[in-house]
Amino acid sequence: MKPLLHILFTVAWYPNRMEKGDGVFIEKHARALASGNKVSVLMVKADPSEKKKYHIDTDIECDGNMYVYRVYVPKVKFELPLITGILRFFYFVRGSMAGYKQVINNCGYPDISHVNVLTRSGLLPYLLRKRYNIPYIITEHWSRYGRGEYPGGCVHKMLTNRIVKHAHCVSPVSANLRDSMIEKGLINNNYHIVNNVVDTDVFYPQKNDDNSKSHFVFSHVSWMRDNAKNISGIINVVDKLRKIRSDFHLKLIGEGVDKAMLTEMVKERGLDGFITFAGAKSGESLASELRNSDALLLFSNFENQPVCVLEALSCGLPVISTDVGAIRDMLADGRGVVIPKGDEEALLSTMQNMMIEYKYYDPCKLHSYIERNYSPQAVAAAYVSLYKKALSGE
Repeated sequence: MKPLLHILFTVAWYPNRMEKGDGVFIEKHARALASGNKVSVLMVKADPSEKKKYHIDTDIECDGNMYVYRVYVPKVKFELPLITGILRFFYFVRGSMAGYKQVINNCGYPDISHVNVLTRSGLLPYLLRKRYNIPYIITEHWSRYGRGEYPGGCVHKMLTNRIVKHAHCVSPVSANLRDSMIEKGLINNNYHIVNNVVDTDVFYPQKNDDNSKSHFVFSHVSWMRDNAKNISGIINVVDKLRKIRSDFHLKLIGEGVDKAMLTEMVKERGLDGFITFAGAKSGESLASELRNSDALLLFSNFENQPVCVLEALSCGLPVISTDVGAIRDMLADGRGVVIPKGDEEALLSTMQNMMIEYKYYDPCKLHSYIERNYSPQAVAAAYVSLYKKALSGE
């Protein structure tokens, strides 16, 4: 089938040679759209290992209708007022133009641009709209707007405001994120929420329930950044719970900057028999880990619409999470339990309750909810509808 549209995905986050798990949710969006459209993904990333000052390294990957252009530029390793910022911007613009030339050479001009995570990834689409009248939309995932981390300065704010204003529409992944952006003065007449993607053919419930298990298994999935995910808080609670009962286990799934510190913490507490570090998992291997669990556990300080929650629900697992970002809505109608951020006593009691009440959650019902709202087909259809409106001027 001939692709309907050529979509240019400009991304701030995307799996790359430094971070394999960076922006996997954006990759899922791109792949969902590539089932019926040509998608060119353009990522510009600073690589600390790049030695040459002006060297640009482009890695091109082709998979059916999807082309991924990973452009690596030198990382500015010193901090000087103004100069550092100018150099970083120069490298980014130079890398963006080099990558875009590759896109044109291989696939031609795009019909529409799709910005993923502001602000720099919106510069090229903004210029393409001004120069060639190619419309663009914006998808935002970043929770910084509700954490006081935006804006970074007056120039940053001015650029972001301009890019948002001239987009055909802005599609944050949650109502909470939309409201935070509007509160920060990011004005656009068309805000449309479009969900993250879950491959419901991979993430499905366990067909045969195993009632012979002697231990209740909690799983936690993240990239091990403790300031965001508060895994140390989870470990504190496991330490308390093991003094009450011993018929449970926690799998920490993922890799990241704080894994070594967390591993040492588990060892010092003598929790090796209760907590296992399962490493990074994705796709089938992650789905298998989830299906061999009884509940997902998050204790995050901030989130937006975490894909791991959606994938767990799709596997038929109830979820315990802090009440941050869009999670309250995600777990509404009996899909899980939300607790106050940082409340270890609430987490302790909720884990104990879940070990009794998990059997009352209907795995097929949880999976059906994800299939209706987060499947690749559902999300791609929502975006294509926005693209068509942008191209028709609606």
